[in-house]
Amino acid sequence: MKTKLTLSNKFFTIAWILFHATLTLLFSVSLFFTNGLQFDADLYNMFPSNNLNKAAKIADKNITSTSGRSLFILSTHEDFAKAKEGAEAVYEKLKDSPKFESVSLYSGTAEDMNSYQEFMSQWRYNLLTPELRELISTEEGAQEFSMEALSSLYSALSFGAAVDTENDPFCLDNTNLMNYMKYAQNAGPAMQPKDGVLANRWPLDENGNPTEETKWNVMLRLQLSDEGAALASKKNAVPLIYDVCLPLEKDGLKFVFSGTTFHSYKSSSDATNEVSIISTVSVILIVVMMLVVFRSPLPIFASVFSIAVSMFTAFFTTHFVFGGVHMMSLVFGTSLIGSSIDYTLHFFINWKGRKKMNSGRKIRAHLFNGLFLSLLSTEICYALLMGAPFYMLKQVAVFSFTGILSSFLTVTGLFSLLKIPPREKRVIPILNKINFTIPNRKLLSRILTASILVFSLTVIFINRKEISVKNDLTSLYQPKGRLKDDAAKAFQILNYNPTSWFIVSGNTEEEVLQREEKIMTALKDKPYICTACFVPSIKSQKESYEASKNLIALKDFRSEYLDFDDEIENNFVKDFESRDKKYLTPKDKFPEAIQSVLDIIWIGRYENKYYSLVLPAIVHPEEETEYNEIADQDSNIYFENRIKDISYGLDRLSFMIMEMFLIAYVVIFIVLKIFYSWRDTLKIASVPALSVLMITAIFSLAGLKIEFFCITGMILVFGLGLDYIIYKMENKESKAETFAIALSFFTMAFSFG
Repeated sequence: MKTKLTLSNKFFTIAWILFHATLTLLFSVSLFFTNGLQFDADLYNMFPSNNLNKAAKIADKNITSTSGRSLFILSTHEDFAKAKEGAEAVYEKLKDSPKFESVSLYSGTAEDMNSYQEFMSQWRYNLLTPELRELISTEEGAQEFSMEALSSLYSALSFGAAVDTENDPFCLDNTNLMNYMKYAQNAGPAMQPKDGVLANRWPLDENGNPTEETKWNVMLRLQLSDEGAALASKKNAVPLIYDVCLPLEKDGLKFVFSGTTFHSYKSSSDATNEVSIISTVSVILIVVMMLVVFRSPLPIFASVFSIAVSMFTAFFTTHFVFGGVHMMSLVFGTSLIGSSIDYTLHFFINWKGRKKMNSGRKIRAHLFNGLFLSLLSTEICYALLMGAPFYMLKQVAVFSFTGILSSFLTVTGLFSLLKIPPREKRVIPILNKINFTIPNRKLLSRILTASILVFSLTVIFINRKEISVKNDLTSLYQPKGRLKDDAAKAFQILNYNPTSWFIVSGNTEEEVLQREEKIMTALKDKPYICTACFVPSIKSQKESYEASKNLIALKDFRSEYLDFDDEIENNFVKDFESRDKKYLTPKDKFPEAIQSVLDIIWIGRYENKYYSLVLPAIVHPEEETEYNEIADQDSNIYFENRIKDISYGLDRLSFMIMEMFLIAYVVIFIVLKIFYSWRDTLKIASVPALSVLMITAIFSLAGLKIEFFCITGMILVFGLGLDYIIYKMENKESKAETFAIALSFFTMAFSFG
């Protein structure tokens, strides 16, 4: 041993007070200026993105935040009237709840149609499709279209529909509206209007005909409010939905629930329960164990106090730094129960069982180097993880870093002030009954170490081709029971699962829209949605206006078939000419239903460029190559498969963590060399290295891929392995310290359970 650290007695107590008071104050202030406690359990928020472009991350946020709050409820019955009746019953009970921003059942209301008609009338010559522009760009094509429009016009009149023949003799408003409706339908599930609601029939046979199992599905679409989206909370909207829908399921009526919120609520609730169960069971086991060992209430109360303080401090800090806490951070944070108890156990083993330590300050001085180096080695690992470009990993690192530091300060700053028991009570009966003496201990240790090394290296060499770092997001969450069945049914019924999209960029809005139009041409008849569906580029709008001149030139047509007199004709032509050089842009006002779609897919300006999304309704695996080829033709277009992108991002992150792990190993080795001889430093450093080799060998034998969570676990094991060997090196011949290390192992095992 080369270095012995000593600090004044008051230093630790003052440090404990300042540390915890500061973090508690910061947490309290942050709650005052925010919306209170914030929990997150969204699956996507757990993982990193491969695409490092900031605007792409905004695109991801636009999609995931919207999809994360959008829910579908399908009312299913073989009789359409019964299915609609069930949907209406749910609608009436949910529509006024503050848990929802909107609850939609009915479609095509008069108010909606009025807003569409006003919009189409304002921009009728700007919204022509490329096919229509091409048709009317010649005189013959214009005449052909005019006769088709005349047929449509008389059909509408025969049904008593209101038609503005003086301003729209070619029914362009209706043509553009139908085109808008087609694209708007691509922005949602595969449903058709029926009797004022959106519905379809499923399943159908290969010819599209109903079978004995075919049922009607009537859709409700719900958008959660902030209150309804609160995860792991009684205010969450999911319990209300279940309370309303499930009692109605009788006489053949069933409901299908679709949306990530149903899964997020289930996972967050399960995570909350798991945290509670794991924490409770761990604390009970630790209390029982300590009661058996110490037979005194003080170590138990002190340990529970230390655990509680470290957990609350870690939570306060994480919430303050990130504005909320992900439920997975809490799940990982339960390992703190085992880590934080280590320091307490080492203190109280000496407090109760080593009579020569006659004060808390002497116990602290005796343990300090071991505690400090243990803390330092663990915190170095977590500090490096804080630099990873991964939201959840940073949370886990901050949570663990703060919690372990809190536990260290509690032991050194408070427990050292405790009064030592009378000499006659300073005995641990169970310790006296255990014999830690092992014949030929050094020889057995060398044989065991060599065996582990040879076994691990042999297995790794034999299975070297099977060892790989590979993450698959789809394997990390598997719905069960009704959620699983509903997810499968909803996917087939709705035919809507936007998990991939094009991200388009440009120096101007016009560049972005023109690139979108190229993608539209490439996608042909596939269902998709983009801004250019509703806002053609100015180039296209100019072409539409120029092509429309061939329609305006058909004066004889209007006079002969529509009885235009000179006044009506002059007004019609003037109206057309007044629209020259007036162009629709994404900033203009759109009907509410279209605006809600544009809010998702049009990102707009970010820094010095403009961005948007082209969002296919569903991407089949065989289509991905085609979509990537479309994106590869222009460096300003990027195709992203969210699931694969996250999995690949986890692969990259896994390698990054491994690099950080090696850096941490080198840094810790250098730190250990300051305190120990070369021989002892190599001994200490070999223990975590052997554990990592053993983990890799076992994974290869089991045929498991080394995933992100495995590597994260390796880092935890790495830090814990260092703790044990450091404690042992500081007290090589101490039976009490060996016993404390054994107890530390069991408490950690309880926590990881």
